[in-house]
Amino acid sequence: MNAKSSTKFLIETLPAATAFSLFIYLETFGLSNRAIVAAAGVYALYRLVQLSPKAMLGAGFFIGIFWFYWIGLSFRYVDMGWAVFPVMLGVGAMSAALFGLLGFVRPYYLRAAVMVVYFDWMTPFGFEWLKPELMFVNSFFGTAKWQLALILGTVALYIFLKNRHRLAPAVFILLLGAWGGTPGVTSPEPDVVLAGTDYSQDAKWNPANLNTIVNDQLLRIETAAAEGKRLIILPESVFPLYLNIYPDLVHELLLLSEKITIVTGALYRDETGHYNSTYFFDNGVMKVAHKVVLVPFGETTDFLPKGVGKIINGIFFNDAEDYVTAAEPTDFLIGGTMWRSAICYEATVEQMYEGAPKRMIAITNNAWYAPSVEPALQRLLIRYFAHRYGVRVYHVVNGSPSEVIGA
Repeated sequence: MNAKSSTKFLIETLPAATAFSLFIYLETFGLSNRAIVAAAGVYALYRLVQLSPKAMLGAGFFIGIFWFYWIGLSFRYVDMGWAVFPVMLGVGAMSAALFGLLGFVRPYYLRAAVMVVYFDWMTPFGFEWLKPELMFVNSFFGTAKWQLALILGTVALYIFLKNRHRLAPAVFILLLGAWGGTPGVTSPEPDVVLAGTDYSQDAKWNPANLNTIVNDQLLRIETAAAEGKRLIILPESVFPLYLNIYPDLVHELLLLSEKITIVTGALYRDETGHYNSTYFFDNGVMKVAHKVVLVPFGETTDFLPKGVGKIINGIFFNDAEDYVTAAEPTDFLIGGTMWRSAICYEATVEQMYEGAPKRMIAITNNAWYAPSVEPALQRLLIRYFAHRYGVRVYHVVNGSPSEVIGA
């Protein structure tokens, strides 16, 4: 590819990829504007339904990088800093393949129709984060499938009419039918504490810091109880240990739970394996919710052919065993209200919202990917699902802001 064709290729692909990704960066830097986000989303779809298969490959590659470059950052904490850039390129290549396949649907109107559901079908390793509807979370438009279909239909109609009728731009009035919007972030009740933290990933798991981190959490719980709070929620694995095998610490938390309900993240281990878990302490009783949906590669390789996962764990994760999962989501009763437990990635997976109570506690550790756009994309996904299923999510995080999301 010579310089002239390379420039033409970039001019054809980069605007579409940039518009498709702009909303994430606006959210990251607190600059979201409903009109700009809406216009960028419509423009992105307008470009994507018309690109050639080759250009779709390029746009898909850039979209993969813009949306998911941060996945490679986690390798800094498994002594594989050299893998950060290759993993980013791999993510871009996988995204290029997904968009490249879509590019083989050539008529713009058929591609527009397929795009409504295409990314619900194409979820490599069960990873569901690539959703065009997310572009409109911070816009004037809703994020339901029918609203995405209306936007894509309007774009296709404009393309059909633009060289046939001078009133073609008038078709965009149809977008009023997609008017909607998604509830944003709000504050917790006065007697609920979202006890987020900001430990770096390497400091959090350094054994030298264990006592300090544990004592810090106990002090925060005691302070919240002394202030008359009803509930305190701490992030994923904020106690960086297998909590169930520390009976003295469990006993102390049980005593504190006589004064305040405690929800916290920590690991769990028994004869069946090890788990990423949420611990619930209330009135001297402890319950544990194990994670149901694990992070592909990071927590499980079960989706790979037998034996391949073991090789991957040996190469990348020092022969670490996969986490074990619970069979179904766990719900806790707090103050007469049922709450669903979700841990990090789970809060961005549709399965966890199906049949869920109206409230969810989601605990997260985002230090793996700091600094990056990952927290913004995660937040937008939670807003999307919270709105779709009418769930109010109390999201408590290490490494990025904690907040209440949804109605």
